[in-house]
Amino acid sequence: MTGAPDAGPPDAGPPASLFERLLLLSREAHGLGQHEAAYHALTAAMHAAVDARDARALAEVGREAAAQIAWIDRHARSHRLSTASAAGHQHPGVYAMLARQVTAHTHMLDAPPGRPGAR
Repeated sequence: MTGAPDAGPPDAGPPASLFERLLLLSREAHGLGQHEAAYHALTAAMHAAVDARDARALAEVGREAAAQIAWIDRHARSHRLSTASAAGHQHPGVYAMLARQVTAHTHMLDAPPGRPGAR
């Protein structure tokens, strides 16, 4: 890493464009059958949406997560990220947890400033 010690991170563009790139990477990875990579890129997209305070982008993450897990559950039931596989371990599954995170972050964005949980 180069630069002054306290220079902060380099400017890589606006958070919305980062969100879009991460969402596209998630979709690309999912299309290639790389479901773990798709999930993690989608989670990163969620964090970019939160940082941008973009409720519409958060909603898009929720829709994409639902679409990806629906596809996995229909076409790759034995995949370790599938709902059936997670249930076998008494776990709701990572996509269900992502949906919960999206809901929680949406509520935090909607909270009036100064209220507990407001972001």
